[in-house]
Amino acid sequence: MKKQTILFLMLAIMFGATSAQGQRTRSISGLVKNLFTNENINNVRVYLLQKDSTAIDSMNTGSGYFRMPWEKPGEYLLRFEHEDFETAYHPITVKFYRRAPNTDLGFFYMRKKYELKEQVMDEIVVKATKVKFYMNGDTVVYDASAFRLAEGSMLDKLIEKLPGVEIKDDGRIFAKGKFVTSLLLNGEAFFGNNSKVLLENLPAMTVDKVKVYNKKDKFNEAMQLKADEGNLVMDVRLKKEYSTGYVGNMEGGYGTDNRYMGRLFASRFTPFSRISVLANVNNLNDERTPGANSNWTPGNNTNGLQERQIAGINHFLTDNKIYKSSTNVQVTHLHADNRQRTSGENFLSEGNTFKESSSNSRNDSWQMNASHALEINRLQEKGKLQLTTNTSFSYNKNKTNGTSTGANFSVNPENLGNVMDSLFLEGNNFDFYKYLLMRGYADYIYKGDHMNAKFNGVFSKQIAHTYDFLRIFLDASWNKADYDIFQRIYYNYPNNQIATTDYRNMYRDTPQKSYNYSARAEYRFYLPTRTQSLDLTPYYQYGQSFNSGSERIYQLGEYGAWGFPNGHDIGIIPSTEDSLYQVLDVQNSYNQGRHDFKHKPGVRLAWDNFNTEKKHKWSVYIEPPMRIEHYAMDYQRNKLDTTITRNVVFFEPYVKLTHKTKDKHDDLSLTYLCNSYAPDLSSLVSVVDDKDPMNTIYGNPDLKNTTNHSLALTYSNFLKGQRTVSANMSYNYSKNAVIMGYSYDRNTTKKISRPENISGRWNTQMSVGFSSPVDKQKKITLYTNTNAIYVNSVDLFGEDQTYRVMKYKVKSLYLTENLRAEMRYDKWSVGLKGVATWTHSNSERKDFETINAVDFNYGMTGRVELPWGMEVNTDLTMFSRRGYTSADMNTNELVWNMRIAKKMMDGNLSVMLDGFDLLGQLSSVRNVITAEGRTETWNNVIPRYALLHVVYRFNVNKKK
Repeated sequence: MKKQTILFLMLAIMFGATSAQGQRTRSISGLVKNLFTNENINNVRVYLLQKDSTAIDSMNTGSGYFRMPWEKPGEYLLRFEHEDFETAYHPITVKFYRRAPNTDLGFFYMRKKYELKEQVMDEIVVKATKVKFYMNGDTVVYDASAFRLAEGSMLDKLIEKLPGVEIKDDGRIFAKGKFVTSLLLNGEAFFGNNSKVLLENLPAMTVDKVKVYNKKDKFNEAMQLKADEGNLVMDVRLKKEYSTGYVGNMEGGYGTDNRYMGRLFASRFTPFSRISVLANVNNLNDERTPGANSNWTPGNNTNGLQERQIAGINHFLTDNKIYKSSTNVQVTHLHADNRQRTSGENFLSEGNTFKESSSNSRNDSWQMNASHALEINRLQEKGKLQLTTNTSFSYNKNKTNGTSTGANFSVNPENLGNVMDSLFLEGNNFDFYKYLLMRGYADYIYKGDHMNAKFNGVFSKQIAHTYDFLRIFLDASWNKADYDIFQRIYYNYPNNQIATTDYRNMYRDTPQKSYNYSARAEYRFYLPTRTQSLDLTPYYQYGQSFNSGSERIYQLGEYGAWGFPNGHDIGIIPSTEDSLYQVLDVQNSYNQGRHDFKHKPGVRLAWDNFNTEKKHKWSVYIEPPMRIEHYAMDYQRNKLDTTITRNVVFFEPYVKLTHKTKDKHDDLSLTYLCNSYAPDLSSLVSVVDDKDPMNTIYGNPDLKNTTNHSLALTYSNFLKGQRTVSANMSYNYSKNAVIMGYSYDRNTTKKISRPENISGRWNTQMSVGFSSPVDKQKKITLYTNTNAIYVNSVDLFGEDQTYRVMKYKVKSLYLTENLRAEMRYDKWSVGLKGVATWTHSNSERKDFETINAVDFNYGMTGRVELPWGMEVNTDLTMFSRRGYTSADMNTNELVWNMRIAKKMMDGNLSVMLDGFDLLGQLSSVRNVITAEGRTETWNNVIPRYALLHVVYRFNVNKKK
């Protein structure tokens, strides 16, 4: 009851605040755009004129938008003036309605001037934009020319250098501590918003500006919705010479250890279209660039050797007014060869166990992705409307085969000789034999394909003579997958009296199909005034999904021709279905079909208040939706034939408070989010799955729903003098989180697992970042980021032959300091960097080994331009680890990389020689310690190599 009362009071206050100024001032408004680029134009002088051109009033646009007080309906003229654009006149008709005291005049377009003055402005910009960033309204604008990069760098190396911006390993971008939802090229999506394609293939030297701002969709922008902030995007703007005509970048190289790479990126740009092709082939498996001040560490060495081929085409077409069309097709082929050797230690209360293993695998996969997006706008009409559709299809074909061998010991086998070479030799006269708990080997083949199709559409329609509009959302998807899995596994327990040998030759057939669809309708009631706005949106969503899947397991080893040890080669099955069904593993084979029905009624409230005198804005966003869902699953397994149902009602409130100051460019937000979900219905079936002899899994029909609570506070500010500051705090708590508890049998090293609910898992994180020039000329810039993470983890673990577990807490604290400085001069630049992370973990578990260690690195980067078009880029970094109990983990690795480049043909041709790990100290062995144990892993990576490559660029522009 209290919740409803509080919500009612907040609504009443906001309605009162909005209606209190019932004497709402009439006004006219519009949006001024560039005719060719469709960008909003800032600082346009807008004049309201009588029909005889007599001036009535005037004002400047802010971010292209203007709202001018005016009380009298009638016919008038608007004049638009800007020093970079041709003066434009537009006749207008002003009408007012009860629900629309403002006359929305729509979009106005201005044509860019093309004369000698433009050339003078270019020279001024080059001199003035050596500052790294500046604010243009609410947009952060980074000048790419202010950042010194190694010759041949791609876009990702430029983004890594932007103050306040971070790229994660998976390509996700964060700016000002917030997730960037889209990476755009000249204001539009590129290859279906696949950011890694643009990051890895667009040459950084083609970039003029990088803008970070909140982008509204075109319909909301036309509706001039103040309460809609849009999504945070990063917009990469190309230099003028690369924005029209033909532009291309071709690169090819070959190096030691048969390393090779080739890359092609070519585009044709016009003000209304773009067609781009890309191709990328390489076996480098390495994202390093010599001289780059990145966050790379030896732990980023990707496992194995990979050969990758990518080809794609993107076509974009628009008239900048009514329609947009974008089509993407991309094909990827990946071949991976992974070899690994592992040794480790399991921390146990009754004495630790030790493991040794080796594995080899080969993977070959093909993937094709195709998508099309269409947007149709009728935004100049009184009843504005918009239709957007997105359609995509993907196909993946994959095959993996491999082998593995391993053993577990009761003592450390380091002093027992080369145990892996003698592991399966006959006889028990080896020193290690009496300490052997388990030995085993396996070979396997995974092969199959997967198809996916998706569609989503949005229809938006303004209600005439109001600010209200109706929106309808449609979503649908279809999936089909079919994988065949062949496994031959052999486990032997030479010192166990109960179980001695387990051999299985399995064929698993796993077909799956699914579809889902949903429809959503919402009516947006919007009431704006000069200083505030109220947005109230009731909505209802209905969705349905179906998933059918099965796993049929055939124990081929029960046939003599497939038995141990001299059966058929793996991947061969009996020729008739009757023969297969004779060896069907009815205990572990199953069929299931699941239907989900989902209802989601809700209301969304957004209130926006702007103080024109103090130039600050408060915003409140509240969404208390309810999810009503019904799940039903038919399940058949062995003699079990059952239907499991579950009805749930979830209340998932979302609240966001923001405060922004326009002239100081600070941004403060507080967000609370609650989300809930039901456990996987297949986990509720009371069955025993023992197809893996080393890990038996039990179902748990008593699993409860999980609820997660998240609270986040973010602050960012772009200060005068090229300084930035940001701070973030977050807290996350899980109630009834589903985890896999397990019991470990030390004598056989087998596990028994069961999904369980557990509460008490939480974590909190705080970070502060700051960057600032330290000299008057702004040649030296200092960056610092301090981060603290505390994790309270709760797990279920036991040591027994049956499933008996106890709850244990592991508390971990991570403190990280990242400090770097850059000195930039005309022909050279130097960077200094240092990163340190302190890890402290402890637990009440008596077998837990407390971790109190530091991982740190420090070094420098350098770039110098030499005569004759020569350039040298280099980085030298010491990577160190201290405080680990094992001496093998307290390591030092001094890594030196260098690139020597030569420019020719007016910079259109570059020859580069790269050397990675010149000192040969980068190891292929990685050591990791966790609460459960310690692991040392060797992978077949090649961290040290040299590469000679050539880059050719072309740029063809039409003559004016």
